[in-house]
Amino acid sequence: MECSSFGATDPGRVRENNEDAHLVDAGLSLFMVCDGMGGHAAGEVASSTAIRVVRDHLTRNIALLEHYRSTPTPSAAGEVRDLLVRAVSDACARIHRMAQENAARRGMGTTLSLLLLIRRRAFIAHVGDSRIYLLRQDNLHQLTEDHSLVNELLKRGQLTAEEINDLPIKNALTRAVGVYELVEVDVNDFGVLPDDRFLLCSDGLHGYFDGIAAAKALMRADDLRSVPHHCIDFANRGGGRDNITAIVVGLKNLADDQHSRQFRTFLPLLSELEFFQNLTYKELMRVADLASAKTSREGEVVQKTGMEPALNVVVTGSVLVRHGTDVVARILPGRYFGLLQVVTSASIELDYVAEQNTQLLRITKKDLLNVLSQDSRLAAKMLWNITQVLALRSQLGVDLGEAENQGHRLIPLLLNRSSEVTASVAVEKKTLEPPQSPPRQERAPRQVVDLTDDAKLIEATGVTTRHPLEPAQTQEIAGKKDLLTENAQAEPRAEASKRRDAFAKLRSMLENDAEKTAAEEPLPDPAPDGAPSRKLRAGRMGERHAPGSPEEKTERMVSPYNDEDH
Repeated sequence: MECSSFGATDPGRVRENNEDAHLVDAGLSLFMVCDGMGGHAAGEVASSTAIRVVRDHLTRNIALLEHYRSTPTPSAAGEVRDLLVRAVSDACARIHRMAQENAARRGMGTTLSLLLLIRRRAFIAHVGDSRIYLLRQDNLHQLTEDHSLVNELLKRGQLTAEEINDLPIKNALTRAVGVYELVEVDVNDFGVLPDDRFLLCSDGLHGYFDGIAAAKALMRADDLRSVPHHCIDFANRGGGRDNITAIVVGLKNLADDQHSRQFRTFLPLLSELEFFQNLTYKELMRVADLASAKTSREGEVVQKTGMEPALNVVVTGSVLVRHGTDVVARILPGRYFGLLQVVTSASIELDYVAEQNTQLLRITKKDLLNVLSQDSRLAAKMLWNITQVLALRSQLGVDLGEAENQGHRLIPLLLNRSSEVTASVAVEKKTLEPPQSPPRQERAPRQVVDLTDDAKLIEATGVTTRHPLEPAQTQEIAGKKDLLTENAQAEPRAEASKRRDAFAKLRSMLENDAEKTAAEEPLPDPAPDGAPSRKLRAGRMGERHAPGSPEEKTERMVSPYNDEDH
């Protein structure tokens, strides 16, 4: 696979030194952007060290990359992903060790965004808030997720987009290479298509993107060599508050083979199915990679009991559902069958037969579950969507087996589709102007926030949904964090002691009451319809205390169970 690649970096209009580093290695088809952090030139050391260590690690393991080049199997792709994780982890440990050996470099670290191209496949490794974009068929997709405090608060609903500018530490990271000895690395891989273009950049550039229009226009340039320089000029016109780095990679001479044509067909079909709603483009690509095309002749059995369970989508033609000799349903293009057999162990005594020459999109249960076991976020989204599908079928009174057999699409727009899938923004042909900002205002030094106890940390530092941290409060953060550490050790001990005392008292009370009343007092009558019917563990067996009474409050305090656990 041939590609053209160009990169450039610039310190910007405010900073004198450049803590960014980048790599364009045409021989390995390896591209990296790193944005360092740390005083006394430590950021420059961290970013350049990360580039060198990762490249050296991959060079030493070139045989593994060549194995995938000659044998592009799913297991070989997994070995490449594991290699990237080890390479970044090696760089992380090296930078952390260097910082421990030199007090002036303590706390130094770097972001890292990496693109590796092998055959017709792209591999990505990512830590921090540098980014990788994909321009495909005139649609722009962000392939990486920012590991930043702002993005974390946005995902949790504790911050709105309008409140971002009020945050005093909006450039804080939640992950970086080298700040700690270990780091979690996001890795991903997917098939590439003819004319794909990639942009790798530091936040000194994408910080000036207002939506996707500017990035699309920059990446669309006919002259690929000019793209990095146009990106730098764009960011400097916006103020150039940070170092700016951009790498553009364009595929060339890539044949439009059967895989590419199938992929372009499969992706829109999958995005229309209700259980794939709200998946990002990156997640949809991963699911589409699992799909295979199956062409069946008229009268051929395409699915029946005993065959490997699979989700099937009719692309062209039609499928008859037979029970014995009876035809119970017809499945038309755009509809599916096999969902229940994939998500459960259900066995339905039905035969699915091609009514005419039919093309199917097919994802086996084994392949789908394998991917879901590797990607917890994708699994959570899909399982939530499937739950909604089955719940709606139940509410409509539709028999699940019947609905499955007929391939009904009961909720074609169950959830809003991801904006990443359908984003298409018209860009006027004029000089792009980034959002303006004071040219001499340098951003605050970067921090890495430990989210191990993030809820308490966010609350303690004042970064909440409606109460952003005031500048005057920033000096109190360190003291509050120390206080949290002390309290975190004392609170669990105190709570555990209270709980033990309460349960001991409760056990004694129950034992005494049981001895007195077990043979004498009948159980109370059941509560009438509409009245609360609780069985509390505080007090005599079966006794119901009035809501708000001291006994009821005691039960709520000491019982570790819900009301109807027993």
